[in-house]
Amino acid sequence: MLVDIISANSSRCRDGIPHLMQHSILGQLVAAWLVPGSGHILSGRKNTGIWLLLAINGLWILGMLLSNFEASSQQFHPWLFWVGTGCGSTLVLSWFEPASDLALQGLATVQKYQDVPRWNDTGALLVYCAGLLNLLSCLDLLDARIDPSRREASAAGEENSL
Repeated sequence: MLVDIISANSSRCRDGIPHLMQHSILGQLVAAWLVPGSGHILSGRKNTGIWLLLAINGLWILGMLLSNFEASSQQFHPWLFWVGTGCGSTLVLSWFEPASDLALQGLATVQKYQDVPRWNDTGALLVYCAGLLNLLSCLDLLDARIDPSRREASAAGEENSL
């Protein structure tokens, strides 16, 4: 019993979470950038993290499949590529550039407007939306860390209104 009191009040244990389970905000942000939703899971907001993981990664994967992985190519989408890097997976995938194997053939066909995947633009749009949504989720993660009282106050206000 004395050990429980000491461990719960010591500086090595915050809010009953062992020190090894606590992560710095920088680690959470990097994890959330690379794999959307993982930062929220690491911060202890598991439900939000799982929903973000399913929604944003679902958009990203569907967009990559529809665009035939061209959304991760700076060569095909030079400006919009940077919007998609809101999901770190786009930047990591661009280093391997699966679409670059077909770059010469792809550029020739784009000029003729032939052999472009039918849903290419829709897929690229989904990837870019996933990138922007992931940036918003990273800002939410940072906001919850900077001022947690604001989140508690809004939850209390919702309970009082019901």
